[in-house]
Amino acid sequence: MILVPNVMEKLAFPLADKISGFYLNDKEEIVFQNGNGLYYDRQGVPLKLRGNQFVSWNETGDAFITFDSGKNVHYLYRLGDLSKVFNITASFDNLRKNAKIEKIVFHPADSEKTIIKTGNKLYI
Repeated sequence: MILVPNVMEKLAFPLADKISGFYLNDKEEIVFQNGNGLYYDRQGVPLKLRGNQFVSWNETGDAFITFDSGKNVHYLYRLGDLSKVFNITASFDNLRKNAKIEKIVFHPADSEKTIIKTGNKLYI
């Protein structure tokens, strides 16, 4: 016996380029790379994100960081409101002049914090 649902849901959406990478959290939320852009799958509708590289999800899976390699800018997104984007690089530059971010990750013990590595220093 084969069970078929009464209503077939569309799970895919048309894209101009093939997906070159995807990043899944524990809640099955997905960010994917298509061409030179990043997109968040909002219930089958792709939402264009700032940046062209995915950095990481936080531990709770409700926030993630992207990176724009052309502008050298890191962005923080929260799933609760994807329309508000926090520019981590600009905020960090206001606090620490001339300190280039080399790497950024979410703090493993507190998913609301990040650890930022510059030349020879770490900032939490």
